[in-house]
Amino acid sequence: SLTEIPDNAFEYCKKLIKVEINSSLNSIGRQSFSCCDSLKEINLPASLLSIGFQAFVNCTSLEKIAIPNSCKCSERVFEGCNNLAQIEIPDSWTEIPEAIFSHCEILEEITIPNGIIKISDSAFENCSSLYNVYIPDSVEHIGKRVFANCTTLSRIRLGLKLRYLGKECFDHCYNINTVFWDPVACEGAS
Repeated sequence: SLTEIPDNAFEYCKKLIKVEINSSLNSIGRQSFSCCDSLKEINLPASLLSIGFQAFVNCTSLEKIAIPNSCKCSERVFEGCNNLAQIEIPDSWTEIPEAIFSHCEILEEITIPNGIIKISDSAFENCSSLYNVYIPDSVEHIGKRVFANCTTLSRIRLGLKLRYLGKECFDHCYNINTVFWDPVACEGAS
């Protein structure tokens, strides 16, 4: 049975609405479903180990995603999924990849699991509906522009182990009114 969806396999399949994947699938290749404008639903099996670069980029109808615990994602996997309202980040992750959820414009809340050590550059950039962020104490590194242009963001709680805060991390976050943080240990940019 099929264990891999190859690179670009369903790219630009504009009328694709739903994908049901068998339980033997191990990997989804680069840009496999990119620009599938009508894709609303995809159930990722527990057997999935990896999702390639931009696999679901600009799937503008995708509404929710649950990433299996054993799965690792490349950069920009869900970038531009502007109807993505629900995401489940695996508890097994230690890093949130670069720009993985950037431009998810209706995403209001995220739960960053305790155990995440690094949030890579631009991970949530331009998530303009995101209003509340709780960074767990396990996070040591927040890259540049991680929450830039999250214009609805109003409350932030930064973890106690934070050692690096990247440039422009909260750039153009006009509505921030509350930040909870002990910045004594942080070495990053201001």
